[in-house]
Amino acid sequence: ILPEAITLDQYRSLIINTDFLLWMKNSMIISGTTALLAVFVTSLSAYALSRFPFPGRRNITSGLLIVQLFPNILALVAVYKILQILRLLDTHAGLVLVYLAGAVPFSAWLIKGYFDSIPATCEEAAAVDGAGPFRTFFYITLPMSMPIIVVVFAFNFIAAYSDFLLAAVVLTEPKRYTLALGLRSFLEGDFSTNWPQFCAGALLGALPILLLFLAGSAVFQYSGG
Repeated sequence: ILPEAITLDQYRSLIINTDFLLWMKNSMIISGTTALLAVFVTSLSAYALSRFPFPGRRNITSGLLIVQLFPNILALVAVYKILQILRLLDTHAGLVLVYLAGAVPFSAWLIKGYFDSIPATCEEAAAVDGAGPFRTFFYITLPMSMPIIVVVFAFNFIAAYSDFLLAAVVLTEPKRYTLALGLRSFLEGDFSTNWPQFCAGALLGALPILLLFLAGSAVFQYSGG
């Protein structure tokens, strides 16, 4: 049950003899960019759906929920063809666009629900002082919505960071692999499965998610204080 000796050789070999750090870097860049863009795009769209009356607003809100009924796997062929036409196959930018398109519906609906719970009197007071819609959004509504912003950022970061299926369809060059694709290479072949390095990579790969949860917890405690 217990190992006879404790060694860090697998971690050392993982970092020195493989592209693990490059895969981690790729995953961090793709996930961070996706999460930031998702927060920016969905917060603006959610604010418009929550605060501005316009024709079709209720239908758009319902449509955001209906889109969630269909799994992403149904769009794999369409996503591949679209990226092929745009010449974005095997690029990180193409993968970010795919993740962002999938993040918008649920994230916008989630943030809209939080915006609906914020009293409009705060924004009305800002408008009386001469603040326009954008100034009110960035200086009043957005700071008050920091908890849901952190949740949406973490949700989209983790979704992009842990995804394997879409990354396997879009990326083919090993140097552009994400962490999930890189770890898959340790399990290829019937007689060449490298479980020690796979487990070491999985453990190190979980550290960014752990740090993200710790940072989110700090933000929630600060907001609550």
